[in-house]
Amino acid sequence: MGTFTRLKRARWTSKSNLLPLSSAAAPRFLPLTLLLSGLLWLFTTTGGRQIFVKEVLGGAYDSQAEHFLRGDVDVDVDAIGHEAMIVNGKVRMYFGAFPALLRIPLNFLYPAGHGKWSRISGFCAGMIALFAFASLVRIALRSSPLSSRARNWLGNACVIGFALGSPLLLLLGNLSIYDEAIIWGFALSLAAIFFVFRSRQSEGRAATRALLGFSICAGGALLSRVTFGAPFLLIGLFLALGIRRGNRMTNLAALILPLGAALIFYTWLSYARFGSLTGVNFDYYINPVHSEFAHKFGVFSPRRIPTASRTILACASRALSASRLSWRQIAIPITTPLCTPTTSAKSISLSRGLRAGLFSVRSWEFHVCFDAKERTSLSRASLWPFLSNFSASYHIICLPNVMPLICVLS
Repeated sequence: MGTFTRLKRARWTSKSNLLPLSSAAAPRFLPLTLLLSGLLWLFTTTGGRQIFVKEVLGGAYDSQAEHFLRGDVDVDVDAIGHEAMIVNGKVRMYFGAFPALLRIPLNFLYPAGHGKWSRISGFCAGMIALFAFASLVRIALRSSPLSSRARNWLGNACVIGFALGSPLLLLLGNLSIYDEAIIWGFALSLAAIFFVFRSRQSEGRAATRALLGFSICAGGALLSRVTFGAPFLLIGLFLALGIRRGNRMTNLAALILPLGAALIFYTWLSYARFGSLTGVNFDYYINPVHSEFAHKFGVFSPRRIPTASRTILACASRALSASRLSWRQIAIPITTPLCTPTTSAKSISLSRGLRAGLFSVRSWEFHVCFDAKERTSLSRASLWPFLSNFSASYHIICLPNVMPLICVLS
């Protein structure tokens, strides 16, 4: 009898993992997501009054797009300014190509917007990130043993926290040349993670579409910011090894072609810009401060890992141990790399304040609405979205790169 019950339960769990996104068992976030989209639009465009605005060095992507159409990889020195890199007497930039490629159809459709697309571009990326995150939460909760009320509460809290209490708000508040590349890399990484989950829960044509979606999003993340896209090359390899024999060639083509094309284009672009297959060479910087810092401390230095880890874990530890969360306990310390001259102090304060308020509300609702047993289940189920809010600092690299490996290897 016990064996039969376990088999029956296992069979139910297996089937529940294949439920479609429209299943009644999954929480519905569409009304909330649309409301948050409207709020983020008002925030990004300053109440809807400032849509076409020249952000800091945002015109460099337009200039890069024009040079792509001419068949070269140069950029106008007036557009790139102090971020220019001089290679054999020609002006180059190291920023990802995806925002520049996005400018080509936009400038063709509306030439008057030349140099002013940063806010529209960043908002579109933010919406991709928001909807991808909401879809990931639905996938995580639809087979949860929690009650329907608990799933809806937890899901809505996570979506609200992601929209208003994560670095997404900070990036949308200051869509300079730096943040536009970061937000696109972040958004497409989340979308790629979503398609990883879908590919493992789908069969037939649905699996092919999921693999194609993953490949396109991973390629876009690679061309936006290589630190976001590079881990998906390894994840793509694991996905390829896990493809079943049925319809194998079609699935392999869907998985390999877009991502492979993006990798080839990135490699060619790096070599055409700097004569290197690996990417940027900071010796070419027009600003000697950048090159001196890179030589002295390194671009990616293991020496900075302990300090950054202590900062992030200290914030999470204070939040977990506090029964009542205050503004000072929640706010993530703003370190020197974050306080660049182009960073909006207003967006930093608003993001930190909203994060504090949201976690205070969550803590109060958490203890009022649920009994001890439900609180234990909720704590376990909400561990990874909680960590996503606290571990994702300014560059938001940790979660998008680690979570896909966990879901692929699980």
